[in-house]
Amino acid sequence: MLLFAASALNHFFFTALRNDAARAYYDQLTGLRNRRGLHVAVEQMVRESRERGGGNDVLTVLCLD
Repeated sequence: MLLFAASALNHFFFTALRNDAARAYYDQLTGLRNRRGLHVAVEQMVRESRERGGGNDVLTVLCLD
């Protein structure tokens, strides 16, 4: 019985940690990306541009605080 309970508890805690990590990229009040989320999104855009072969693409980011 203890083995089954431990497995369920592990699943619960890992799910909670994953959800918390996903929320770390967004502001809780506005739902918009925070500084960390913006950094990840910009890196992803640059990576996708390079994969498409867009060496001459221009990426502009405007951040208002």
